[in-house]
Amino acid sequence: MAFPTMGAITEKFVGQPYDLNSVLAPAQVWAKLDSPPEEVRVALNAVVSLLNAITDGTSGADSLGIPETIAGSGTNVRDRADWLYAQIVAAVLGAIPDGSLTTAKYANGSVTAAKCAADVATQAELDNLAGAGRTIETVKNNADTIANHSANTTTAHGAVSAATASTIIVRDASGRAKVVGASAASDIAILSDVTGNVEDTPTAGHTTNAASSNSVATLLANYARYYKKDAGSTDAYVVVLSPAIVSYIEGMTLDIFCNTANTGAATLDAGGGAKDLRKYYNDALETGDIEAGAIITVKWDSANDWWQVTSGIKVAIVDASDTVKGIVELATDAEVTTGTSTTLAVTPAGAKVELDKRIKSASGTWSDTTTSIAASSNYTKNISVGFNATKGVLMIKSASSTGASCIFTTNVNEAASMGFGAGTTALYYGVDGQLCPGSGLGSDIILYSVRMNGGNLEIILRNTNGSTAKTISVANCTWEAFG
Repeated sequence: MAFPTMGAITEKFVGQPYDLNSVLAPAQVWAKLDSPPEEVRVALNAVVSLLNAITDGTSGADSLGIPETIAGSGTNVRDRADWLYAQIVAAVLGAIPDGSLTTAKYANGSVTAAKCAADVATQAELDNLAGAGRTIETVKNNADTIANHSANTTTAHGAVSAATASTIIVRDASGRAKVVGASAASDIAILSDVTGNVEDTPTAGHTTNAASSNSVATLLANYARYYKKDAGSTDAYVVVLSPAIVSYIEGMTLDIFCNTANTGAATLDAGGGAKDLRKYYNDALETGDIEAGAIITVKWDSANDWWQVTSGIKVAIVDASDTVKGIVELATDAEVTTGTSTTLAVTPAGAKVELDKRIKSASGTWSDTTTSIAASSNYTKNISVGFNATKGVLMIKSASSTGASCIFTTNVNEAASMGFGAGTTALYYGVDGQLCPGSGLGSDIILYSVRMNGGNLEIILRNTNGSTAKTISVANCTWEAFG
């Protein structure tokens, strides 16, 4: 939109009466005086509005002839003036602003020698750079071809995934590529070469690239642990290995999923024939050792020609008895005392508690050299043993070096055969016809009676002298008592 021009001033001073006050009212005079500058103000404001406007079609910037499509040129006069100044500065300094070189400016023949400075290459020089017989356009086309070729990852140079002679190999969509089967030792092997050439005795031509079944079995034994499922319904378990084998190697290990529970002795055939399954080194399997769905681990024992089951056998938990192996429960002290169970086990500690109850013992020595016994009288010595003993032993040694040692066995009844009481003088005598009790107890003093009496070892001594009191002479008399 063009900038507007100002028309003639409506209220000119020329032609007005010299003395306006005489012909006009004051307000009219003021209006005539204000009219010319007001018209100038309105005209100037209109120009300023156009300069500031940015709306297409109503902006004064359109009058500058700079298209709004040029990036960065602005939308008002000030912005476009600044942009135009920047373009002039850049052109003077030799810079090429971004976006200023368009396709039309690159058209063939548009860049002429006249437009180039003296140090710019000529067309002939540019063609020489491209090579004899080539133009810059040819080089560009060749570069595009090379870029497209580099980006081609599927059919470059006619590559295919099929087994094709003298052709580059490329993997197919599944990541596979094919080659022809191997015929020399250094050829690439295919699946059939690996799985189809397993032979017990290599045939002619296969000595360098065919494996024997024994070597495969060796690999299974030494490097692999196979997991296979049995699909049968009997105690004759069968699994199929891939690749198949015809014999077993020492230590070969398999994990077997058993489809059925065994009902007794069982076998396993893994390709080398059905062989016994044994547990605990050499025990045949018993009913229920293998549960349906159980996974057992077996190792080949070539020395015994059977499979040893190393894990997976069901352990039956049964109570032990005098005829059945199983779990043993330990008896309590009360159960040991009762003593009626045939399945409970007794620990050493439990046995000691019960033995201490049933078999008690005590021992000690007795010495007395001061007690006097009146003539024809008895003296009773009670030695506490700490429990109600039933049997005891008393040992008296003669005071003389040639005297005898007498041992008296007692019980709770002084008239019983294991003890003695008054009048059983047959036990009073030792060797050489000496009166043993008298020799060891003092002059004229004899052992009249000895027995267990409740919690005491009761010893009765008698002074046989009818007229004189006698003193006991007992030194380290040894005694023992038993419950």
